[in-house]
Amino acid sequence: MKNNKGFTMVEVLAAIVIMGLLTAIAIVSVSTILDKAEKNHYETQQKNMIMAAQSYAQDNRNVLPKEIGSSKIIMLRELQNRKYIGDVLDRSKISCNNGTLDEEGSYVEIFRYSKDGYSYRPYLKCRQYETAKEEYGGEGPTITLNVDENYNNPSFTFDIEDETGKIISYSYVIYKYDVLVKDSGSVPVSRVKKVEDKKVSLEELVPGKFKIVLTATNMYGKTSTKTATSDILDENGPECINKQGESTTWSNIPGLTITVGCSDTSGSGCSREIFSQYITEETRTISIEISDKLGNKTPCEVNTYIDRTAPSKPIITNSYEGVWINKNYSINIKSTDDTAGIKHYEYRYPDSKDMAEREWKVFETSVREGDHNPGEFSFDTPEFTQERGEYIEIRACDYAGNYSESTKSKIMIDKSKPTCTLTRSNNSPDGTNNWYKTAVTISMAISDMRSSAITAIASPIKYELSTSTSAVYDKMNTTVNVTNTNTVTYTGYIKDEAGNKSSCVDSLGTIKVDTTDPVCKLKISSSTISFDTSTDNLKLVSKGINKSTTAEYGTNSLSIAKTKFYGHVLDDAGRVGRCQMEVIGTYSYGYDCNPYSCNPYNCNGYKCNCQICYIGSSFEWPYPNGEVECNCSTCYNTCYHTCYETCTGYACNSGYTKLNNTYCYK
Repeated sequence: MKNNKGFTMVEVLAAIVIMGLLTAIAIVSVSTILDKAEKNHYETQQKNMIMAAQSYAQDNRNVLPKEIGSSKIIMLRELQNRKYIGDVLDRSKISCNNGTLDEEGSYVEIFRYSKDGYSYRPYLKCRQYETAKEEYGGEGPTITLNVDENYNNPSFTFDIEDETGKIISYSYVIYKYDVLVKDSGSVPVSRVKKVEDKKVSLEELVPGKFKIVLTATNMYGKTSTKTATSDILDENGPECINKQGESTTWSNIPGLTITVGCSDTSGSGCSREIFSQYITEETRTISIEISDKLGNKTPCEVNTYIDRTAPSKPIITNSYEGVWINKNYSINIKSTDDTAGIKHYEYRYPDSKDMAEREWKVFETSVREGDHNPGEFSFDTPEFTQERGEYIEIRACDYAGNYSESTKSKIMIDKSKPTCTLTRSNNSPDGTNNWYKTAVTISMAISDMRSSAITAIASPIKYELSTSTSAVYDKMNTTVNVTNTNTVTYTGYIKDEAGNKSSCVDSLGTIKVDTTDPVCKLKISSSTISFDTSTDNLKLVSKGINKSTTAEYGTNSLSIAKTKFYGHVLDDAGRVGRCQMEVIGTYSYGYDCNPYSCNPYNCNGYKCNCQICYIGSSFEWPYPNGEVECNCSTCYNTCYHTCYETCTGYACNSGYTKLNNTYCYK
């Protein structure tokens, strides 16, 4: 018989537990796979950035670091712009940041760790990912440093480890009483992950107070430093007493004698009571060793404060070196003194006409009271406000009284505006209606004002004289000759090299000049003599015709009579134009070619006059068949033409012209 019994509660719970475990395992597995895929994705992107940077550096060697231990950064944007790599995307297909370094854009840093060795460290910044500092060298190698203070066998040991970046070099320096006594220099390492159990003996340096500084660098240029201090002294050493001759302030004396007393009341006693030493070293302190009778030594630290080396020659940064400027400004000064330290800066104006300015003075704001660390001292001077164009000379002074070589920089300040004035060669118009009838010269006088200071000078100027309403400063002219112009105003523009500028206007205002007489011309038409076109370069105001040489205006035409006629025209400037025409005699017509024969002018063998053609001396009228009327301009010139059309009683070259059968004129 079939058993229809269901699942027990225990079986159901067991099934649920098993399913939960399987689900948890599946979730963990899927999460691990996703994390690994994401890691692989960004590792691939970073490797692509490295390969792109390597190709870019191979094609552009100038981007590689020049010095061993230095680095350069190539932005992802640059690699993309140069087509060395395409778009770099995160897991959501969104472009990673390829902005500037300030924007925390992605980049590849190239570090030079040997003559031919370079490492490439990518930094990828995406919305969902950022390269961790522990990748590609992290914060530098890990250093372990220990000092063995056993007086009989003193030493220090160290270990260096860097799993990611690999070690390329290390160095250490040893200070005894803060004085450098040993420097290993850079010790190269062949890109190893560990440097273990390195030991350095201190036996030759004890006793003393020591500071050991160990530095290690990995192949990505990341550096770590470890410092250890230790006092390694003979516990039974003598005591330093009664120091004589030590200094409390810096000086540049050649040497100093120091004596130190010795006391060893609880030990074997001092080898001698006084230890003396002549000190010439340039240093703040010196250590004099005293010893007991057993050879135990005690270093006695004594202040010497000796510095005979001058600070370095100042470096001046003048943003306006060699440039005129019309405002106040300051300059920056830098100098270095590695022993006593710089106390202040001094200045003078060596070329000044003022004797007081040629003397050295202290920049009061540069004075550093008290004790300062040696090294570089950067100083911004107070603003220069006085107008001048000359050199300032600057030197540095250290606490020991040593002066550096001086450096010069030119201060070029000009705040004064240049000036100009305009004058005319003739202040009063010599024509009518405020017109000039003769040419006028406008002249510009220019000057650049000097400051009241003895040393101030004017900077070079540019200028122009024109009718323009705006300055160009490219003509550099101071005079202009004005002719035939109607109502203009001249302005002078002037600007100095410091940027100061001004202008000046002709005080007499506008100017009108007309140096050309108007044109007068008469004509005859029908039985009337009148004006032909009469012109003026500016404005014609009056005209008249009469039979007298005296000007009369208002008559524009007259009836013809045998006499001379005179025309008069007047323009707005008062300039006069005159013309005349003479009407004389009667017109006559002749057919005789002699004495002016038509030869060699002929028309197909026919002689000619201005009216008909003929053969020999016989007139043929009308023209024979086949004959044509001669073209007089072809057969003879103008002179022959006027010989046949003459005014009675006047030669053919008299200049008269026929009007009709009654009058001739010229």
